[in-house]
Amino acid sequence: MQMTTLMWMSKMRRKRKTRYNSSRSEVHSFCLFRSHTLWGILLVAVLTSAVDGAFTARSWAQRKPSPNDCLLYSTVFTPEGRALPGADARIHPVEKKKPLWELTSDSRGEFAARVPSVGDYEVEVRAKGFVPQVKKVTAIVGDRVDLVFNMVPQSKKKP
Repeated sequence: MQMTTLMWMSKMRRKRKTRYNSSRSEVHSFCLFRSHTLWGILLVAVLTSAVDGAFTARSWAQRKPSPNDCLLYSTVFTPEGRALPGADARIHPVEKKKPLWELTSDSRGEFAARVPSVGDYEVEVRAKGFVPQVKKVTAIVGDRVDLVFNMVPQSKKKP
């Protein structure tokens, strides 16, 4: 049986195609292996950093609430008596300066924090265009302490 030129060309085309596909599939499988390996390394790195952070950075703000905790509930008002949303609040024990809780007042000017009832706290409220205010609070076991902040506008300095 004689092979015509057309038959020979189609056979060669098939060989080239299969040869190309086989080499491509090897390269493709290597890329898949490499990408799976990279994703695996990334996943392990993220999980180990999350676990390390969870066990090493336990502070008062990250502990589970207790029924003996004190609830500090605050409302922030403008001089006209309207609620002031977006006011930043920081709460820290009196003997420390670093805040353990950082909050922002909601659309009704309110924010709340559950703190351990082991002493006195300072609540500092700041808002743009207003004078910062600080109030000292004694935490009472299992009680709620309500605070009201009537913000005073900053005076504009004239040169």
